[in-house]
Amino acid sequence: MKKYLQRILLGLIAFTIGSVAFFSYAGKPWTVMCPGIQVNDLDTLDKKFHAKISTIIATLENEGFDFNVSSTYRSPEKQQCYYDISKVIKKYTGQNGLTTTTKSCHNNTVDGTPSSLAIDLHYFTGSMDDKIKFYKRLRTLARTAGLTSGGDFSKSNPVWAKYDLGWDPGHVQVTGCSKMVRLR
Repeated sequence: MKKYLQRILLGLIAFTIGSVAFFSYAGKPWTVMCPGIQVNDLDTLDKKFHAKISTIIATLENEGFDFNVSSTYRSPEKQQCYYDISKVIKKYTGQNGLTTTTKSCHNNTVDGTPSSLAIDLHYFTGSMDDKIKFYKRLRTLARTAGLTSGGDFSKSNPVWAKYDLGWDPGHVQVTGCSKMVRLR
């Protein structure tokens, strides 16, 4: 009976977290629940990546998009927690959750200093059409800059897939960065 109640509780937690992740990027309880750090400071980006992202951000701002930088650098400890939550979400909802990896391009450091090779930009306001327009424009700008967009990831999230966007459309990273990540 105890295992049964534990499964129900885990299922409810996964459903709640999955629903938040699925329907909105706002109000992220996992950022508070998980130990470690996550910042949205552009100064924690890799220098070459920072230059490309700054151009993309300036273009989006000039085009009138109202978006937020949600994440630049993330510690490996926080990444692991996001991954653990994601495994529960995947088990109970079939969705990817927050991340599919324990070693992210957000985790990169150089000589112990954050040097993220990834950024998350999100559009919280406006209609779904506005959000789609933003994420498609972000994907185009990322591609043009020689970067990889989460809008090109697998189309496993039905909300974004029906608009031809990958499961994490606000994510942009250095192409091939997963092989470059250094954690120390």
